[in-house]
Amino acid sequence: MTAKQVRFVTNDEPFDNQNVAELAAFDAAGKPVAITGGSAPTVDTLHGATDTGRAVMKATNAAAARSAIGAGTPYALPAAGTAIGGVKKATAVADLASAADTAAIIATVNAVLAAFRASGAMAAPTSADQPSEVQSAASLTPQQ
Repeated sequence: MTAKQVRFVTNDEPFDNQNVAELAAFDAAGKPVAITGGSAPTVDTLHGATDTGRAVMKATNAAAARSAIGAGTPYALPAAGTAIGGVKKATAVADLASAADTAAIIATVNAVLAAFRASGAMAAPTSADQPSEVQSAASLTPQQ
């Protein structure tokens, strides 16, 4: 069987000496289908489109599209500062000297931790945060 193609065109009126063919269309059950002139499809006339899909297609901006799918407002990371969620500012701590001894290293690490705590970036430790078998760094003796 050879497949045939049909093209629908719109003219204001037939051209002189134009052959005009008649066409009958039938659905899968063999029932006639009325082919009527009409307007172009719209979002509201799309078959199978959901209410959400129609709302997204009708959205005039990103905020309206997010609202249509229930996404709400996108998260904006706060600027650096004291706001929770953004990057926290802490007091500057000087770099260690390359030949720093253990006491200087401990003092610098403690200064960094204190700066984090003061900025609200971390909470002060409690006894529950440190297992009983952990010794303080100051009491450790380096092995040689």
